Amino acid sequence: MSQAILGLDHAVIAVHDLDAARAVYTKLGFTHVPMGNHQNRATANYCIMFPDTYLELLGMNQPELPDFGFKEFLATRGEGFQRLANGTSEADDIAADLRSRGLDIADPLLLERPQEYPAGMVTFNNVMIPKEQTADIWTFFCCHRTPDLMRTPEWLTHPNGAVALASVTNVVSDLDRAREAVSKVYGADQVHDAAHGLSVKLPRGRVDVVTPQSFPLLHIGATVPAGPLPRWYAMRIAVSDLGATEQLLAGRHVPFERLFDGSIRIQPADASGVLMEFVAA
Repeated sequence: MSQAILGLDHAVIAVHDLDAARAVYTKLGFTHVPMGNHQNRATANYCIMFPDTYLELLGMNQPELPDFGFKEFLATRGEGFQRLANGTSEADDIAADLRSRGLDIADPLLLERPQEYPAGMVTFNNVMIPKEQTADIWTFFCCHRTPDLMRTPEWLTHPNGAVALASVTNVVSDLDRAREAVSKVYGADQVHDAAHGLSVKLPRGRVDVVTPQSFPLLHIGATVPAGPLPRWYAMRIAVSDLGATEQLLAGRHVPFERLFDGSIRIQPADASGVLMEFVAA
């Protein structure tokens, strides 16, 4: 694996109404960074920060500006886990690695959004991967240029005890095509067979690839609703104390299922279209 691959960086969750989604995730026990507006784009976000990873609730507050396919995604797929950002320490190196594995990659793209507290311009260099080149599995690499602006101590403490994005699950119809695609992203030697399909263990977190038929082998007893594939659908969030997480959810009247291994499952209807499982850190 390239030394420039850090692992999971953040999961992008597309939502119709940012403030409504913020309320949903607040009820689930997450702390949010103040809204960030992307410069010269239709989109804005609320981020949920952990020490090394995060969740991004992405919506629109300036729909007259370019949205780069966001409206189409919501119209055809609805709310949910839209795409995965992998972390990188060197955007130029990752771009070169991806090109060496046969992907047609443009130079890193600068993305900015102003922030009032702490004051500054949050900046990233994103290495975008056309999903048409990865069997429609939508992923990219994100290089943070101003990481300290995004992680003040008060933003890293969550009432539900969340500390990390632990793993993500993509559902595909063709596992062979998915293997080829994921191999181009991470390197063929990093993609391993598993009972549920494919698994990529990263320095930070894990990526799993399943079919609708094998999905219940990984997420026991759960099913994938009908709809276009491939799709990012499930994620696991590591928490410091599962008992405390359960107590918080129960106290807030959030529906949940306690699984045989002690993990806690939240259905998509209660997490803006995401099948979410809280697991022990």
